[in-house]
Order: sequence, then C-alpha cells, then structure tokens
Amino acid sequence: MKILGVKPDDLIESMRLSKKCSLLASDALSVAVMNRNNIGIIATNDSDFKRVKGIEMWVPDVG
Repeated sequence: MKILGVKPDDLIESMRLSKKCSLLASDALSVAVMNRNNIGIIATNDSDFKRVKGIEMWVPDVG
C-alpha cells in the first residue's frame, strides 16, 4: 500500500469536481488525487462516486 499526498493543484481540481459531480469536498479531493495518479478504481460503499466518469467502484461485500 502507498499513501499519496495532496498537492496544491489537487485542491483546485477538487473544487471543480465538487461542483461538476456534486461531491463532498473530501470525495472530490480523493478523485483529484486518484486522477493525478492514474487510479481508476476505488473500493467504497459511497454511491456518490458513481457520478464520476472514469471511476470504477468496487463495493465490498458486507454480508
């Protein structure tokens, strides 16, 4: 596992994504960092990520 840092440009991009995709600030920042690092998959139960083109969701089985 690698922890990716946030860069100033990510904050600017996250504001754009937040408005465009109706995301909370933290979700938009995650997408901005993912985009910068060419990451297209996220494991989450948060359906808000479905509104982001180019992001594939892996929903964990909680059953």
